[in-house]
Amino acid sequence: MELKQFIKDLAAKLQAAGIDYCITGGYAVSVWGSPRSTLDIDLITGLEPSQISSLIRAISPGKGAYLDEEAIKEAVAAGGEFNYIPAESGLKVDFWVIRGSDATGLKELKRKKKEVFEGQEIFFISPEDLVLSKLRWARLGGSSRHAEDIRSVVSVSGKALDLAYLKREAAVQGLTADLAPFIL
Repeated sequence: MELKQFIKDLAAKLQAAGIDYCITGGYAVSVWGSPRSTLDIDLITGLEPSQISSLIRAISPGKGAYLDEEAIKEAVAAGGEFNYIPAESGLKVDFWVIRGSDATGLKELKRKKKEVFEGQEIFFISPEDLVLSKLRWARLGGSSRHAEDIRSVVSVSGKALDLAYLKREAAVQGLTADLAPFIL
């Protein structure tokens, strides 16, 4: 199954189940910045304990797929991550569960942006919150991909970015110095 179709199907299933979400990570970079390859889908969700069964039914993992109900319960209880790997696509979906103590994550969900792809509404993290998220990940180390992604989003979304929000939130999150090289 093609990535775009997979995302459209997943978004439709989550929305039909009433699950609050927004796509972040590499695929969101392709929306707000330049297209780039990715083999996983990262999303944040406000999944509640009462929605776990609805999520499992909506996704209907099928034979050969990976979706661990215990991992979902742990992520929902404490705020954390669980994975879904459908057998037919070879993709991995990382669900990052946001809890009430995560003010940044809650803000990201509240500020999500709706885009329409081939008739399907899909929710994405805002470009400003994506930049901030990439700054946090870059600070944790590892890949230079985060800096490349930030440059891409700033370059493509440029004038549409809410720079006042971006600078204010960078200050709140202690990321002002990290943001400075990317904002002229």
